[in-house]
Amino acid sequence: MTPRTAPRRLAAATLVATLVPVGALGLASTADAATASRITVTTSDSSVSSGEQFVLSGRLSTPGVVRVQTREGSTWKAVNGAVVDTRSDGTYRVRVVLGHTGDRTLRVVGDPTAAGVSNSQAWIHVLVS
Repeated sequence: MTPRTAPRRLAAATLVATLVPVGALGLASTADAATASRITVTTSDSSVSSGEQFVLSGRLSTPGVVRVQTREGSTWKAVNGAVVDTRSDGTYRVRVVLGHTGDRTLRVVGDPTAAGVSNSQAWIHVLVS
């Protein structure tokens, strides 16, 4: 090793030592992302009258809270009163009443109570006349 190449080798060794922990952190974040929850949704009636009650039900893979939202333009809005805790097995049942008519897109958002588990969502369409 010449005096000119010694600093280069030291710099290269430092760079490799720095990159190894960063790579390990990248693997850990990928593993964390793998713990996503899943949610299903079905409706008791896909065609309802304005103001008529219907039921959304399904299962969240990890028990938690389920919220119902409706698509209005380009944003999602909470449906008033449509928030429930799941049972211990993750199943849920929520009553929904919609006032605006038309083809409505709803989504249920599952918010698990378990640490490190991400939210999930599922969509369903209902015709309100």
